[in-house]
Amino acid sequence: MSRKLTVVLLVLSLALGCFSGLAMAEEPVTITWYGVGAQSDHQARINEAASAYLQSKGINVNLELNILSWGDYAQVYQVMMATQEEFDLLNAEGNRLIQFGLNGGLVEITDDLLTNSLPGVKSVVSETILNALKHNGALYTIPAMHEWAQYYGFPYINMDVMEALGLEESLRAVETLDDLDPILEQVHAAYPDIVCIGMPDMETVMCAYKVDPINHASALCVGLDVMQENAVAFNYFENEGVQAVLAKAQEWYQKGYIDSDTTRTTSNLIAQGQIFSQIGRFKPGTGSQSTNVYARYTDMAWDEDAAPLLTMKDAPGGWGTGISKTSKNPELAMQVLDLAYTDPDFLNILVFGEKDVDYTLNDEGYLTYIEGGYANDVAVSRTWEFGNQPMTYVTTSYVDLGLANIWELQEEFNNSAVAVESAGFYFDTTDVDIEVAAIANVYDEYAPMLWRGAVENLEETLAEFNQKLYDNGLQTVIDEVNRQYAEFLANK
Repeated sequence: MSRKLTVVLLVLSLALGCFSGLAMAEEPVTITWYGVGAQSDHQARINEAASAYLQSKGINVNLELNILSWGDYAQVYQVMMATQEEFDLLNAEGNRLIQFGLNGGLVEITDDLLTNSLPGVKSVVSETILNALKHNGALYTIPAMHEWAQYYGFPYINMDVMEALGLEESLRAVETLDDLDPILEQVHAAYPDIVCIGMPDMETVMCAYKVDPINHASALCVGLDVMQENAVAFNYFENEGVQAVLAKAQEWYQKGYIDSDTTRTTSNLIAQGQIFSQIGRFKPGTGSQSTNVYARYTDMAWDEDAAPLLTMKDAPGGWGTGISKTSKNPELAMQVLDLAYTDPDFLNILVFGEKDVDYTLNDEGYLTYIEGGYANDVAVSRTWEFGNQPMTYVTTSYVDLGLANIWELQEEFNNSAVAVESAGFYFDTTDVDIEVAAIANVYDEYAPMLWRGAVENLEETLAEFNQKLYDNGLQTVIDEVNRQYAEFLANK
């Protein structure tokens, strides 16, 4: 072969290699975003629609939104972090994300990153909220834009059942858990195939007794009385209020009011219209945001004259998204995340799906779910978990309840909240990780049956449970919480 021919072939080879490299570079990059909540068989289709939209905006990405169930997400996240699984974005409670960040699993979101890579987030989320989410000056989570405070009472009441049985006046008069007994008895008699009330949990305790779990993490088994100044942390399974809720759960379970099917979650029951009520914290329109083609929901406060509370659950305990340290494309991941705070069309795809497939819009622009569609499956959790929610469509369920101006009402609600002493406190578990892991294992062994009320002898089961908690280091954790909390108060 002549030298001239060799040179020509070499040039062609290099040129083809360059063109091949360009072609490969033009292939969309997959960005994996993990979330939690109601699941849908339509998720793959929604991911395709979101990916097409991103590419139309010049972001060369295929979005893979993976939704985990409420029952196993915490454990799955822990494994992902421990094994350093490659992914890009993670949706969870702010407190959980802070701990993941402190353990080295998430990217620290510096002021430079906010300015240069997340300008939309910076323009939407107030500096006050971002500062509340920092721990020792470090930010690991971008909060979902929704409410920053909560009322405590009934987040869900099935309006169809309530109206059919004429229960509104009775529900308005409820002040204690015992006041629910005759109401649930009437519902159970008339509708034996639906669940009367969702499984109690720490939200129920917060409603009735204002005992708040540290870090929005029930498995820590440590709480504070949020209405008390200079409160001291304690094992909340020894608290009289918590034990009263567990006793009530046992009573309701034995009467058939609480679901005995452990495979069903409250969010799924709500989505299917198969539940009458659930106790917890709520905001303006909590019930109506879960209204779907199967059931209409509303919400009611325990004390309508009380101000909403801003507790440690809400700042920094609110829901948000973190950026994984294992992401191969963090800049692209941040472009996707940023768009969820600035582009209503993109966020509406993630929350509601595709127009005329999953929902319809009336002439005034209000949204109605289509039976069997994505929105009807998932809106109960998507409408608050990520992005800039005030950009999304207002549903006709809000309008029907006189809440067409829901986002203005929510802003007024946030501004009226009372910050309790513990608001903003975050417990760093780094120095007690071994004890925390051991306590969580004990919690997982006992707590599900206790909250459900599915125990024969409550007193004996609680005594056994509490003894195992202390055997696995609970007092060490309580002492460390008290040390950090005293430091927090001193520096507040």
